[in-house]
Amino acid sequence: FPSLGLGFIIFFMAPVVAIVFFFPILLAPLALVLTMLFGIAVFVGGVYISLYVGRRICMIFNRGAKTTPGFLCYTIGMSLLLLLSIIPILGYLLICVALLTGVGALTQTFWRPEAKPGPVAAANA
Repeated sequence: FPSLGLGFIIFFMAPVVAIVFFFPILLAPLALVLTMLFGIAVFVGGVYISLYVGRRICMIFNRGAKTTPGFLCYTIGMSLLLLLSIIPILGYLLICVALLTGVGALTQTFWRPEAKPGPVAAANA
């Protein structure tokens, strides 16, 4: 749910901020960069969520899913999402939620707290 909320904020605020940046002449290049980064983030978020869905499906059918190649999991996840997108109204909503979650999860990977070694690990090193 945090990924979905963060993705919702980014998905709907980034185009608004880009449009506002287009008005002043000096910020127009920044608006173009923001628009391109938003497009890249939506694409990579779709890849991220497809890989996640594919890994979950592989874990359902095969307990050793950690050994399943990533491209196979991605293909399975993308195929499932594309099949779900065929459903007239529900499919659009599912794809929208999937993209929102993917963009939010992608954004959260940049601010993941680093694992700092505790006193026991530092003493053993």
